[in-house]
Amino acid sequence: MKSEYNKELSSGAERILAGIVFLMISAVIGFYMIPKTIKGSAGTGIANNPRIFPAIYTICLAGASLLLFFMGLKECLKHKERLRSEPIKRELVRLFLLDSLSLIIFAGLSVIFCVLAPLLGFFFSGFLVMAAAAFYLGNRGIRWVILFPAVFMVLLWLVFVVLLSVRFPAGILM
Repeated sequence: MKSEYNKELSSGAERILAGIVFLMISAVIGFYMIPKTIKGSAGTGIANNPRIFPAIYTICLAGASLLLFFMGLKECLKHKERLRSEPIKRELVRLFLLDSLSLIIFAGLSVIFCVLAPLLGFFFSGFLVMAAAAFYLGNRGIRWVILFPAVFMVLLWLVFVVLLSVRFPAGILM
């Protein structure tokens, strides 16, 4: 029975941490990236505003992040009497330290992507970040570090640029 409480507490703690990180990412997108990258408006009304879909995405991301945070908080508070035990405290501290590092690394990779996309182009910087993420996750084979990100970016390019005529940041390479 003790392991069930540990699993539920660990799951709750992970949700709290992920909710906080994704809420911070949505704040960066909403208050920094959208105003910096999307200039002006195409006309009046909601349909002609180029910022409307990124803003809707950001609001949905923030809402989902808050929901994730409160779900984790609810799960942890269900077992608040167990939070006082020393083994549970050690496990939660270990969990926060390990998961915090991974979330910080992936948040850093997201920031690196946002910086590199205007310089190197969306697809090349996406390839670099995906390769770095695969390498961090322990994949050392060429199939996962090089081939999978390359195939994914080519498919993304085919669907969005060729079929749907969506423009992406080209960078200095194109």
